[in-house]
Amino acid sequence: MNVLPFPCLRPAEDHVIEVLSQPIDTLASAGSILQAQEAGILLKDARPSYYLYENTAANGACQTALIGICALESLACDVAQSVEAAPSGACPALQCTPAPVTYKRQPVLDVILSAAQQGAPLYDLYDPAGARHRIWHIGRTEAVEAVRTMVQQIPSVSDGSSGVLASMAAHARTARKEAQAAGTYTGREPFNYVLLALYPTDGAKTALPSMPVGFLAHQIAKL
Repeated sequence: MNVLPFPCLRPAEDHVIEVLSQPIDTLASAGSILQAQEAGILLKDARPSYYLYENTAANGACQTALIGICALESLACDVAQSVEAAPSGACPALQCTPAPVTYKRQPVLDVILSAAQQGAPLYDLYDPAGARHRIWHIGRTEAVEAVRTMVQQIPSVSDGSSGVLASMAAHARTARKEAQAAGTYTGREPFNYVLLALYPTDGAKTALPSMPVGFLAHQIAKL
């Protein structure tokens, strides 16, 4: 699977509650994003990175996901078909929450990601329902390359049931068609990718948690 590191846009540690409490429309507007960056409320990675997201429910159930961006071409056919049926609408400036998908657990990747969790998390907070949310940054060149190498061995996403994934890919395809029609398309635009949360599975069907909106975002439009 072509899941890549990305220059994440995320809240500064002392502004995380402020950002997460805003409506999604506010987060996705280009003007608000620029203002928030200038004020130091939002930070953008200097270089592409991966992230780890851990969700621990109030009952103690814990699930961890690798966050990265996936090229549209890496999405399997059944996802592409559901994308075609999804409403396109206006393309937002940001993808404010990753689409949750699953992959078959890989022991080597598990070891790499577990090592990344040994350090202090960037964020560690509880929501009103009692769920704990923790996020780690994977930015060292060696760690990024190791993760990327292992993720490339994961088969393409084949679960088209995620409405979030279908909607995000529909927006990306709309932006691509607009750029092609305008004669400005290069193939390197960030809207050619969608933000994913990759959850390992041992085969059992489990509900995937949703990351709070605005925790980690992928910029897909020029500001």
